Amino acid sequence: MAKSIVVIPARYQSSRFPGKPLCMIDGVPMIQRVYEASVQSQLAQDVIVATDDERISDVVKGFNGNVIMTSASHQTGTERVAEVAEKIKADYYINVQGDEPFLKPNNIDLVINDLEKNDSDISTLYYLAGFAEGKNKSRVKVVTNNKDEAMYFSRSLIPYSQQPEDCTYRIHIGIYGYGRRFLAQLKSINTN
Repeated sequence: MAKSIVVIPARYQSSRFPGKPLCMIDGVPMIQRVYEASVQSQLAQDVIVATDDERISDVVKGFNGNVIMTSASHQTGTERVAEVAEKIKADYYINVQGDEPFLKPNNIDLVINDLEKNDSDISTLYYLAGFAEGKNKSRVKVVTNNKDEAMYFSRSLIPYSQQPEDCTYRIHIGIYGYGRRFLAQLKSINTN
C-alpha cells in the first residue's frame, strides 16, 4: 500500500485573518480541530502541521501533534507541503487547509483513493451547490473540463451567467492531494 501523509500548512500572518490557526472554536484552537479531524482518516499514515511560526508550533506540541518548522518565505501552502516532502518520504501528500475545522475525515480518504486508483499527481474535491451558496465570496468555486479536471478557481461566481440563479456551482473543499513526482517537479520549477 502507498504511504500517504496529511500536511496541514498553517501560517500566522494570513492577509485576511492574522492568527487564524490559533482562533478558538468552543475553547479549542482551530489548528487542533483540523488536526484531530485529519488523524481520523483511515488511509493516511501520519498527520503533520507545517508552519513557520513558533506560536503555532507550540500549540501543536501542546496537544501532542506532529509539527515541522518550514521556511517563512513560502508564498503558498503547496510550497510548504513540498518542503515537508523533502524531509519525509511518502507516495502521497494530502494538503488539508488549516482553516477547515469541520473537515470530514472521509474526504481525505476520497482524495487518497483517487490518487492511487488513477495514479494521479494531483487530486482535489468539490461539491455542487446552488446560487445562494455560490454567491458567497468566502466559498471558492472551481471550473472543471470534460474530464472533471480542475481548470481554475475563483471566489467570484463562475461560470458567469446572465441568470446566475439558474446555475450549479462547484464549491471547492479545502483538500489537495499531491503525488511525490508533482512536488518534485514543482520544486524544480520554483528553483529555476
